[in-house]
Amino acid sequence: MKLNYVFSGDGRAISPPVFDGLETLGMSGLEIAKISGVSPPTISKWRNGHVLVPNEIVVLLTLVLASRLEDVFEKNEAENTVNQTWTLDQRVGLEAAREDLEAQEKINHNLPPIIVRAGAIRFRYWWNAQERLKTIEMQVNAGHVHQFVTAY
Repeated sequence: MKLNYVFSGDGRAISPPVFDGLETLGMSGLEIAKISGVSPPTISKWRNGHVLVPNEIVVLLTLVLASRLEDVFEKNEAENTVNQTWTLDQRVGLEAAREDLEAQEKINHNLPPIIVRAGAIRFRYWWNAQERLKTIEMQVNAGHVHQFVTAY
């Protein structure tokens, strides 16, 4: 039996809290599927409890959720320097995502270290790919600015 699951009365697995947190932050099933390296129908089966999520993937998604929460806080801090306020919906959403992350981390605490390591390695590959994309985007944007400036 997988350590990361609680089963409902009908024998189906209850979806790990990490899925709710990612959804709260606006991540679609398609994005989760790309990160996890599976098809979107598999994500649906995981969310509905028809198929158990491999613990390595749960660790990966937990780290992605933590990373996304950090990104949201950084982005909002940069944007809210003038008015320093978040809407009630933003605060409630962020608090819900933070609670989902906290609940998932408590569950993950019982996982064997080898599983956590495997999930962390997958996260590192995903994160490095994201950073590479950001760098390429910055270089492309800088190139457009350079082309614009030299045209005039």
